[in-house]
Order: sequence, then structure tokens, then C-alpha cells
Amino acid sequence: MPYLDDYLGSLTEQEFSDFDLVLINDGLDGLCEKLGNYDIDAEIFAGVGSVPDNRRRLIEIVVGAGYEKIIFTDCDDFYPPERFRVSEDLLQRCDAVVNDLDLVSETGEIVESSYLSRRLSNGQSITSQNLIHSNMMGLTNTAVRCGVLARQIGYLRGDLDIFDWYLWSHVLQKETRVSFTSLTSSQYRVYAGNTLGLPQPINELSVRKGIKVKRIHYQNLAACGEIYNTLFRIYSEVQVKSNDLGWLDAYVAALQEVRVENPMWWENIRTPGEVLML
Repeated sequence: MPYLDDYLGSLTEQEFSDFDLVLINDGLDGLCEKLGNYDIDAEIFAGVGSVPDNRRRLIEIVVGAGYEKIIFTDCDDFYPPERFRVSEDLLQRCDAVVNDLDLVSETGEIVESSYLSRRLSNGQSITSQNLIHSNMMGLTNTAVRCGVLARQIGYLRGDLDIFDWYLWSHVLQKETRVSFTSLTSSQYRVYAGNTLGLPQPINELSVRKGIKVKRIHYQNLAACGEIYNTLFRIYSEVQVKSNDLGWLDAYVAALQEVRVENPMWWENIRTPGEVLML
């Protein structure tokens, strides 16, 4: 609720205004009253369970309603006026678009602008190879043709640990034209209640979580190729070894030594081989 005015206000200022807002409300009181303060065509559906369940349901609703395109948004973030227009323009020739991120504080001040552009170039094609070890495609900075997602619904389940990474990894297994753009951004709010944040810290707690996330992620993608099977086996072994606190301390220290500057999500969780550990 504290972030909805920033979010809804940014939607009313979009240069491209021919859109409907479709929301899943997972128990937030006062949403209808808040929406009444803004001139936005909105439909609200009740949450159906976990975050992955809700995201899958949202995709099912929008695809089933016959929309041609989805521009994803997160309600704790906000967006510059050109974001929808740029996304709409690029979806005329691409299947999906991933735009830049500006990291903003809890109170909305920009902390770091053009975060992804430090690693990606405008117009760069994104392939499945770009998403093997890390992710830069969230549901705050992507847009897609609905036909692409219609083919994915049968693969989306409620037990997905990190929905976004799995979704786009699966999408990119097919021949899909995905382009990065630096012509617009999403104001990505980094705060204590954010599920991930950027850059992610490297400490015992975050590393344990990262090991679990990667192991489950690769297990879910095992049918997509041997690379995912191999990484699932590696992170399964890492998870067992991490029960030894001495080994875990050394692993965390090794990850800190080779940390990536401006990392993507989960990029600084690496295999022991990559950090020269046995």
C-alpha cells in the first residue's frame, strides 16, 4: 500500500495509454478505493495461493482474454512515461523485450541508474545462454507477445521457487526473438521487503538461499538439456557440503573474492569449480 501511489501515478503518465490494468490482489485491503483515485481501466482478481500460483494465474487470465501483448509491472515499482510506448514499439518486431533497471530506495530516490546497461548493450539479443547462470528478466522489466506465453502455460507450476527466471528460461528454449533496450527503464525499488533486490549480498544467509534456488531451478529445467542436469547435480552436492560450516565459510569467502560487479540476479552464486574450490 505505501508504494501504490507511485505505481499508479506512473501508469497514468504513460505516453502509450491504450492499455488495461489486470491485477492479482493477494489480500491487500483498500485496493479498490485506491484505484478509484486514478483514471485507469482495471480488473482485479483474487489471489489463488503462492506467488508463483498468482503469477501463473495472471498469465492464464490475460492470455485467455485474448490480449495481444503483456507489459509486466510490479506494484512496488514505478515506471517512466515512455516505458509502455517503447515496449509496444519493440514488440512489433520482437517476441519479448527486457528493459533497463534504475535502482531506487524505499522512498523512491534513484540510487543507481541504467543498472543493466553496464552489462548489456541496446538492441542486444537475449538467448537461453544468457540465462543459464543468472537472470536479468524479472516481471518488472519485461514485455511479451501473448502467443509466446500461451505455449508456456502447461509448464508453469505453483512449486516454482523463482518464477521469473524459470519462465523466461523456458521461453528461450524455443526460437524466440528477445531484445534488450536501454531506451527505457523500470524504477526497481530495493528495500527490506523486496524478495530479491540488486545487487544481492554475499553472506551465509544469502548463499544458502542461492544454493537452494539454483538447485531447484536447474531441477525444474532438467528436461531442457544436459547443462541443467549437470548444474542440478553440482548444486545438489554443494547443498550437502554446505552443511559443513567450515566448508560453507570457505565457500562464502571464495565467492566474495570473485564477486561480479553489477551482478545479475543469482550471478554471484557460483559453482565451486568456478571459484577454485574442491
